[in-house]
Amino acid sequence: MKKFFSFIAMMLFAGSMMAEVVTFTKEDFAGQGTANSGSEVTATKNGVTFTFSKGYCADESLRCYAHGALSITASSNIQKINFTTTGGKTGGLDAEVTVNATSYTVADLASQARFTEIAVTLGGEGGGVEPGGNDTIPSDTIVTPPVLPSEGAVTFTKEDFAGQGTANTGSEVSATKNGVTFTFSKGYCADESLRCYAHGALSITASSNIQKINFTTTGGKTGGLDAEVTVNATSYTVADLASQARFTEIAVTLGGEGGGVEPGGNDTIPSDTIVTPPVLPSEGAVTFTKEDFAGQGTANTGSEVSATKNGVTFTFSKGYCADESLRCYAHGALSITASSNIQKINFTTTGGKTGGLDAEVIVNATSYTVADLASQARFTEIVVTLGSGEAPAVATPVISGEESFEQSTEITITCATEETQIYYTLDGSDPRLEGAESYAAPFTLSETATVKAAAYDGTEWSDVAEMTFTKIEPLGDPTTCAEAREAALSVSANNELYNNGAEYTIEGYVTSIATAYSSQYNNITFWMADAANGGNVLEAFRAVCASADDAPIVGDKVAVTGSLTKYNSTPEFAAGCTFTILEHATPVEPQNLGEKTIAEFLALANTVDTCILTGIVDSIANTTYGNLFLTDATATVYVYGVLTAEGANKQFASLDVEVGDQLTILAIYNVYNNAPQVKNAIFVSRVKAADLHTAIDNTAVETKAVKLIENGKLIIIKNGVRYDAQGALVR
Repeated sequence: MKKFFSFIAMMLFAGSMMAEVVTFTKEDFAGQGTANSGSEVTATKNGVTFTFSKGYCADESLRCYAHGALSITASSNIQKINFTTTGGKTGGLDAEVTVNATSYTVADLASQARFTEIAVTLGGEGGGVEPGGNDTIPSDTIVTPPVLPSEGAVTFTKEDFAGQGTANTGSEVSATKNGVTFTFSKGYCADESLRCYAHGALSITASSNIQKINFTTTGGKTGGLDAEVTVNATSYTVADLASQARFTEIAVTLGGEGGGVEPGGNDTIPSDTIVTPPVLPSEGAVTFTKEDFAGQGTANTGSEVSATKNGVTFTFSKGYCADESLRCYAHGALSITASSNIQKINFTTTGGKTGGLDAEVIVNATSYTVADLASQARFTEIVVTLGSGEAPAVATPVISGEESFEQSTEITITCATEETQIYYTLDGSDPRLEGAESYAAPFTLSETATVKAAAYDGTEWSDVAEMTFTKIEPLGDPTTCAEAREAALSVSANNELYNNGAEYTIEGYVTSIATAYSSQYNNITFWMADAANGGNVLEAFRAVCASADDAPIVGDKVAVTGSLTKYNSTPEFAAGCTFTILEHATPVEPQNLGEKTIAEFLALANTVDTCILTGIVDSIANTTYGNLFLTDATATVYVYGVLTAEGANKQFASLDVEVGDQLTILAIYNVYNNAPQVKNAIFVSRVKAADLHTAIDNTAVETKAVKLIENGKLIIIKNGVRYDAQGALVR
């Protein structure tokens, strides 16, 4: 009989140790995403969250498009993930991935994946108490199941990444040791080190607390990282590595303060049997303001900004701490991580710059990411609320309306919980107190107000929702470039016309040519300002121009007539505007400034002279026009189009330029969306990536003719003599 009960007990124990499988199918993402281009899709089941930044729920599968970011997080250990796909679209993922951590990420999916099922297996060896511990303790007193080691150092060397990555350009490298995973999106395992190239994404995750990370590098290539980083969280990320790093060793030290038993649990368990120490506060709110990022980031273009408070880390890849707010520029990556559950995040912004984010986001996970911010955000406060992952019994109401309006805006308040009554206030007071209005139907605001709302089901209140609606006073009729710029930027959406499309005539000076005269479309795009040296204030976009002879040059005084609008953050006269040249400037003879580094080129702010740039092709965005990123030892620049040596466009494929090749171009400074770039560069030469190790005797290379564009025409200068495209002398 004893043997029988022993057998029954053993079977019950084995059953309690069985792994749990959480399965996602396309039905979990129904109605989410955008066909062809993709947008964020996400679903949470049984404490497991699957998120992809560029997805679309199609009829046959969940489609995850190339170069999107994949994230799977869980509140307990993930043993493995099984991906079932269709149509041969695997995204470059293995059918089964062993994880043994609480999260799994792919920063840049290699190709499209079409998932019919994603099965996440939870569990792992051991419980919350070390072998030999008190097995009478209820399992629900343990915070996190252990993944050994919970203390000590886990060390990665280049041998852990043997055979991984791609030379010069980089590709994903990853290794997992003892429950710690190191991943880098643009790496290469070289003979002497693990090379992590600039602008790649670094991620180190563990199932227990990471005390600190020590980076040992060689050749002075540190990637801008400190040799020692204090973490005190279960993950550490760098969204955009500042420069190349060459790691010989990465030592991840695990451990930390605290125990893993809930209050009231068995306090006789030794503290060193607990995997994850608590980071206070495990409940309550952690608030970030711009002061937490003081001195960080780069104006206009942005660079990484990051701050950690009470175990919560906020990171943005393209930010700048300005006087009034933390500015997070469009297309940057946002990450908020915590060592305990994030219930929700509240974003407070200014100037109508929301980045496309909701004012309140429900998370219920230990991390929140936005891989590609839709537009600029200007944060005055980010409040991260920590606590239990359980959703409140009554959902928080959602307030809708135009946050910035001219005449009036209609306010709608809804609640996802049925059979509730919504109460609201307009004076900033708590809607759960006596005196609040009962919501019955949408209402109209005609003045600036802060709407607060809460829902009540007869027993319990929801959290309070809050949104401020601001009435915009009309700017009036602009008469200067500065006033026209302000008017154009005041519209709420791209290509929306100011003052219902009213036309204005503004006088100013041409400060730069954004797009040269097009004989195909008979138009030209240029910037203007109130003073000849006033910088780029207002753009005349695709202004009507009958011929190259009629095109303005830098320094001309012009009068432009048309409607005002904006595109992203560019204030402009809308396409089809007209202009008159009031005063002709003395033409400036373009000069070739010779060879320049990319950093020197970016500092020129000169849209007349040309120079020679040489760098490595980082990536190619368009193989027809030759839109690409070019990098040298000093900086990176975006090249918007590469013409052949003869000046022909749409012939980039004939130049046989690939990622990793060394490319030399004739460059002219150009500005787009307030960012410097090269536009319509002229091809000079290229060296294939495979041949770069061979030394080149520059003195033996034949000097090439210098080519430049003057008033839309190709001019060739050789030995001091000027020719047109047909070889005729130009005087």
